[in-house]
Amino acid sequence: MDPEQTHPLRSLTVLIVVPVHDNARTVRRIVQGALAQGLHGLVVDDGSRDGSAQAVIGYGMKRLAQAPAKAGNPPTRGVR
Repeated sequence: MDPEQTHPLRSLTVLIVVPVHDNARTVRRIVQGALAQGLHGLVVDDGSRDGSAQAVIGYGMKRLAQAPAKAGNPPTRGVR
């Protein structure tokens, strides 16, 4: 058997998590760069008021958005 074909790391998928709060322009560039490298990702928006969660619609990344939370509180809404 060819060791390169059976190596366990060959089947891994890399997923990036992009936290964002009121930074639509930057998150759009990050998502475009990640997709250009073939990466999958999740954008986690903590209640942005500038449309950060909407800025990545149409790029194929999952979004998790919620109302602003206190520091340390986990997201409570579902992935869209």
